[in-house]
Amino acid sequence: MKVPKSIGTFAVASNDAVHGVIHESTMTEVSLGVPDILVEFQDVGNICLELWCVETCFSQSREQAILKLQRFADRSTHGIVAAMLIDITESI
Repeated sequence: MKVPKSIGTFAVASNDAVHGVIHESTMTEVSLGVPDILVEFQDVGNICLELWCVETCFSQSREQAILKLQRFADRSTHGIVAAMLIDITESI
């Protein structure tokens, strides 16, 4: 979806478990944590709307991942529009 920059911009943040994200002010690696992927929209008034969060679980239970997503949504200032859980299981 194309939005004029005069209205705002979309941003995608991902949780890079291997390298982390370099925090510019301290030059240290930080991790997004939960969720693994977050799509946000920031308007020209610097209001940030968290639109879509994605959590992937393979080393944690589905219930733990859902609880993490719920906690993230509860802490969101304006609420989350959509959440997605990718549950990876190994077949035997």
